[in-house]
Amino acid sequence: MFQYFNKGISTPIAIGIILILAIAIGALIYFSPYCLQDKEWTDIGDELKEKEDETADWKVYTKTNYLGSKCSIKYPDDWQVKENYLSPKEKDIPEDIWVAIYCFSKEDGYVNPNTGEDLLPLCQTGKFSLSYTEQFEAVNSRQFCVLSTDGSKVGIAAFQVRGGRQRMDYYISDDEIESELSIFDQMLSTFEFIRDGEIKIGKVKIDYEEMEKIQQSVNEGHQPWRMSPLMVIRAEMYNFGFDPEKDFESINPKEDSHDYYEMTHDGKVYIIILTQPFPETGNIWTISEVRLK
Repeated sequence: MFQYFNKGISTPIAIGIILILAIAIGALIYFSPYCLQDKEWTDIGDELKEKEDETADWKVYTKTNYLGSKCSIKYPDDWQVKENYLSPKEKDIPEDIWVAIYCFSKEDGYVNPNTGEDLLPLCQTGKFSLSYTEQFEAVNSRQFCVLSTDGSKVGIAAFQVRGGRQRMDYYISDDEIESELSIFDQMLSTFEFIRDGEIKIGKVKIDYEEMEKIQQSVNEGHQPWRMSPLMVIRAEMYNFGFDPEKDFESINPKEDSHDYYEMTHDGKVYIIILTQPFPETGNIWTISEVRLK
């Protein structure tokens, strides 16, 4: 090879060119993401997967409007349901922080029942407001409109900070609620419209803190029906999309089992699995999973 270079290029120059090419190729290989070792590439893949699945185990909050349209949004363990909105359990500011969702179908006329506003054109222009912004003096707020892919439903997810300190500007900057706004962005990505007759299947993330309160209430003689698997199914089945009046009649327990039941909805058979959150010390039941058979 050096003989070839010697015909027109001196040996030192040829060696220099070869070294430069070797360094360039080595750098390309070193910095290329496609040439990472298997372990490193697996670590990156797991990190991306973990980021994508961050909301997978969040709880689900469902909202039904007065005409029956349903929508849902997920929220993390350190948030809670308060009345008809979601709020963080702990916060660094005295003001109230909350997230609310609303949904309307084409049959509803897309009309906000509180204001009479037609929400579809307002959502399409991105300019709209809700009645609660007039009832409470907000110190930071934002609202997002969600349209279903077929255009038959309109959803609204709203974030608001209100009340609290007397401030000269009466405004809270985004920096002061950066964490809550980040959570709201994740919540917004989980917004879903729930079609009539749609059953929510999958494992249920149990709120053990709430279950402990219920167990204490039962221990004090309240809500005795919590000790009956069948009564718990009847009470909780609506949250999964079942009809308590029609579907409950089809329930069929597995022989010699208190935690496995089958129920029919719209011609499909679903498996309902229950669990006792505190099997050692408690006796209450709750639904832990719904499967399609």
